[in-house]
Amino acid sequence: MKGGRVTYPWGTPPPISKKSIRTGLLDFDRYRETFLRVRPLVGGDRVPFILNVPQCRLHARVEDERNTFRMVRALVPKARQMGVSKYVGVRYFHRTATEFGRRAQIVAHRSDSAANLHRDIKEFYGDLPSCARPHLGASNARELVFDRLKSLYKVASAEGGDIGRSDDFHLLHLSEAAFFDNTEDLSSGLLQTVKYLPGTEIIMESTGNGQSGMFYSMCREAHAQQNKGPWRLHFLSWPMMPEYRTEIPTGWKAPKDFEDYAKFHGLDREQLYWFWLQNYTIASMNGGQPETIHRLTRQEYPAVYDECFMADSTLDFFPASVVNAAMIRKPAPSAGALKLLCVDPAGDGQDKPFVCDRQGSAIGARVWGELANRDFNVQADWLFQTYERFSMDAIVIDVTGVGKGLVDAVRLRMRKYGAEKVMPVNFAWGALNDVLYGNRRAELHDRLQRWLQGDVSIPNDKLLSEEFAAYKWGFGGCRRDERMRLFMTPKLKIHKDIGRSPDRLDACAVAMAVES
Repeated sequence: MKGGRVTYPWGTPPPISKKSIRTGLLDFDRYRETFLRVRPLVGGDRVPFILNVPQCRLHARVEDERNTFRMVRALVPKARQMGVSKYVGVRYFHRTATEFGRRAQIVAHRSDSAANLHRDIKEFYGDLPSCARPHLGASNARELVFDRLKSLYKVASAEGGDIGRSDDFHLLHLSEAAFFDNTEDLSSGLLQTVKYLPGTEIIMESTGNGQSGMFYSMCREAHAQQNKGPWRLHFLSWPMMPEYRTEIPTGWKAPKDFEDYAKFHGLDREQLYWFWLQNYTIASMNGGQPETIHRLTRQEYPAVYDECFMADSTLDFFPASVVNAAMIRKPAPSAGALKLLCVDPAGDGQDKPFVCDRQGSAIGARVWGELANRDFNVQADWLFQTYERFSMDAIVIDVTGVGKGLVDAVRLRMRKYGAEKVMPVNFAWGALNDVLYGNRRAELHDRLQRWLQGDVSIPNDKLLSEEFAAYKWGFGGCRRDERMRLFMTPKLKIHKDIGRSPDRLDACAVAMAVES
């Protein structure tokens, strides 16, 4: 030491440059482990954010995707509580807090989930030391604005419709994407806010929610294309989680269904017991047997990709499993039940009149198809001949739009049987039970949904499946008003979603107008 100054035998160390500081901050692994804290699952003080096994695997895959394609378009079907939302949130927080001009949007499926995600991010920011904390220009209930970096981190909820349509982002995260119900707004609005450019990222992650909806369709397409298309699939199975294991009590013996499951997936005994406990609760609550693996357990905790979408979607008005079961049953008309000939007439568009029959527990066992001719007289002749051929008991016709002329034409031909054999049904009429239903359409569609729960059969028709899947609960779809009356998804929305009128399903609903 000379004159009170410290001397170094190798000379004075060079000052730390801003460039070297920024380089350190841009290192994601170093940044999160040094500066970010999270609450451990078991409780207690916040600890450094160390990636768990699923997070490590996802991070490696996403980084590989970014290096390969220079952008990220990731779909992440997963088991529950694996920390994927936390990982993506931290990934995007790091980029907006350390890079210039980065704008991130995080969208959760519910408002409370959005609030939780934003709370985590604000806590991350609060934990940062001054050397790593970007200047905060604004902070409110839904966003952090880093004004000097000209960056933005924004959180929103998918509930309630239009999100960020007029904005632009570089990073987009959709959390629990399988539970979003406003697919049209997302595809034409929010997803278009991220341009298909290098450096941009969109990550959608979710547990499964049935075989319908945006997330299911995109995952199915990416899986079919073996990740060679615009989107890449990154499945995360529950056995990846080291925490998903429980000490086995003395005397516990796994049921055979679970023993086979463990052998197939290579599980140890503690993993199997943990899985058995999850299934016990889920099966008991949903009317299943704890000794058998419930399909909802497989969906919530998939071990392979195919299990992700085994259960019905909570958004479907007509559960897919119920529809599929009815389609694979052999037609078995109920002996002694009324034989009905049911008609959904066509308007002035490209849709064609559709006809089916119903006898008790079977729809379409004798008659199922379109009428090629739009002339009411030609249609009336065919209906009258079919009525006599199969010794029908009644002809039921939807008169909501243009069907009244067809009713008059059929009644002229049915005079010897009586005009009462031709029954008009108007979906716009008031419901017979106006306490539960907003109109006759909702009443008959709900009756069809409950009828499908029984031992019944319908034609195995792909277009009919699409029509059933188009009716979903949520914004712009099936709903209950302030008096708890049921209303169905508007026909205009159905037509817009699938490109045609749901003629087949409407004919089935017409068949519910008469107790058979």
